Amino acid sequence: MIVLELINKAREDNDFDVIGAINVKEYLPINEKREVIDLVIAHCSEYEDGNVLLNGVELYIMFNIKFIEAYTDIEFTSNYYDDYDALTASGLLDIIITNEVLPEYNRMTEMLILQKEYVMAQNSLEAQVGRFLGDLSYQFGKFVDSIGEKISGLNLEDMNVNQDDVNKIVQFVDKIKK
Repeated sequence: MIVLELINKAREDNDFDVIGAINVKEYLPINEKREVIDLVIAHCSEYEDGNVLLNGVELYIMFNIKFIEAYTDIEFTSNYYDDYDALTASGLLDIIITNEVLPEYNRMTEMLILQKEYVMAQNSLEAQVGRFLGDLSYQFGKFVDSIGEKISGLNLEDMNVNQDDVNKIVQFVDKIKK
C-alpha cells in the first residue's frame, strides 16, 4: 500500500486500524537487516577530503523509511521526503514504528548506531595517517621510478660526469625501490 493511500484511509475513517490494514513482518533474517543498514549508510554518506561524512538527519529519515519498507507492505514513492512528511504529519509514523508489532525497531536502531560508529572510525587520526603514508609511499615510488628511467636513459660518455658517482646514485635508487 502506498503511503498516501494509507493516510487517506485513516482520514476517511476515525476508527481505522492502521496496524490491521498493513502486513507486518515480525522478524527479518540478519542478512536482510544488514542490507537495510548498509543501504541507509550508503545513501547518507559521502567521502570528502579523505573523510567519511554522514548526514545525521538524512540517516534518521532514511532509516525510518527503509525500516518501514522492510517490515511492512507500505511503499514510499520516489518523492520519499513528501511521503515521510505526510506520514509524520498524520501521526501514522509513530503508530507504525512504536507499535508492539514492530519490536525489531530498537534492535535495528542499535545496529545502525554500531555501523555508523564503524564507518566514522575511518576518520580517526590513525586512519588518516595511514592513508597519508600510503599515498606518500605511492608518490615516492613513482618519483624513484622516474629518476631511474631518466638516469638509465642518459648517455654518460657525452657528459663530463664521474662514472663512480653515477653508479652510487643508481645503487641508491635500486635500494630504495626494494
